[in-house]
Amino acid sequence: MNSKKDPKKIGEILNELVKNKNWEKNFALQQIKQDWAKVVGKNIAGHTDPKFIKTKKLFIEVDSPIWSTQLNYMKNQVIDTINGYYKKDMVNEIFFSIRASIKKG
Repeated sequence: MNSKKDPKKIGEILNELVKNKNWEKNFALQQIKQDWAKVVGKNIAGHTDPKFIKTKKLFIEVDSPIWSTQLNYMKNQVIDTINGYYKKDMVNEIFFSIRASIKKG
């Protein structure tokens, strides 16, 4: 039982700070970006880039329409993989957009 005079653990303080400052979505995105290749595999990670999270919706940029189509078919599997990796409900929806490319010449 903690009284107000008992010291708090550093993890408790950091969790409170993250929640109070509304940093949770940025923290979640940084976790996902850092672990992306481990979570989805190097092949998928090489063609995708998680861009932002808003209300547990993950927005991912892909490098071609082919990858967008393929990943749309795998959307539920990717969501389950992400949530399973972190052992919590990080994402409940995914949206894919095709990365704009700069054409030379």
